[in-house]
Amino acid sequence: MSAQELTVSPERLGAEIRELTRQAKAMTLYYGVEIGRRLEAAKSMVPYGGWGTWLKENTEFSQATATRFMRVFNEYGAAQIGIFGAVPESSTLQNLSISNALRLLAVPEDEREEFAEAVDAENLSARELEKAIKERDTARQERESALRQANSDSLRAEHAKKEAEEAYEKLRGMEDELTAAKDEACRMADELEALRKRPVEVAVQRDEQAIRDAEAKVRAQAETELRKKTDEWKKQTIKTEQEIERVRKEAEDLKQQLEAAKAMAEAASSDAEKERLTGEVEALRKKLAMSDKDVTAAQLYFGQWQSAFNQLTQAVARIEDTEKASKLRAAIRAQLGAWGKTAEEVS
Repeated sequence: MSAQELTVSPERLGAEIRELTRQAKAMTLYYGVEIGRRLEAAKSMVPYGGWGTWLKENTEFSQATATRFMRVFNEYGAAQIGIFGAVPESSTLQNLSISNALRLLAVPEDEREEFAEAVDAENLSARELEKAIKERDTARQERESALRQANSDSLRAEHAKKEAEEAYEKLRGMEDELTAAKDEACRMADELEALRKRPVEVAVQRDEQAIRDAEAKVRAQAETELRKKTDEWKKQTIKTEQEIERVRKEAEDLKQQLEAAKAMAEAASSDAEKERLTGEVEALRKKLAMSDKDVTAAQLYFGQWQSAFNQLTQAVARIEDTEKASKLRAAIRAQLGAWGKTAEEVS
């Protein structure tokens, strides 16, 4: 029944309120709703500006207390409690004290009944209920903060992984350029050697000083280019190792967030909270799987090994001493075989 359906006089409503107050020293939610309903009706009838005077003359309430009772009616009345002895829709909330009913307004309406049942709000003191609500709010804030932090860590881990992959590709390109520079230097050296071995009659005609100058210039350019490429390769290697370490640290942070989320899921007081937290745990687990620093490191080291092996085989191919070249090839094959056995043992 709404406030408008009460058509009695304000004086009659005041008398009913006093009687209900006398009968309900325990102040369960039912009585609070009924008092609030009558206060709403009376306020709609009292002329503007006379509400405070009417309360003082007809009730024991201050305006603040009356406002709280009217809020109890608006929050619990229509949906929870019937009128004049009707069976309440919620058995959990019907025996709440007014004090506890007001404190429960801090809990969202769609979660209020479940929370009240979980903490046995009917049998808690006002202080105990207030503490339980604060603990609930704190736990929710910690969960939300942990989830936000986990999402942030995941984004940073993905960014670090992408940067590491780009660094790896750049390193591969630099290695190729370094190899090409070395090959060019070898080619120019071969050309200079061929010039030296030309017949005497040709050598007499050539400008020896120009050849020496050209040789020095080519060698200096080759050495400068090689030094530059080597320095860049070293710097990129250092940066790559730093990226790997950053991915490792961020992966550790994700593991800690995952453990915290698991602990909160186990401590959840309701099935709904457990289900929600379980989903968060699964999401964190997937994000953690994406931040594998060992995979990133393995990719980088494998690329470096490939580059070194290519350079080694090219160097052996240029050896003119057949016997020495044959021995080196045999040593390479033996080492590759040993590495193959080691890889099988590891797997």
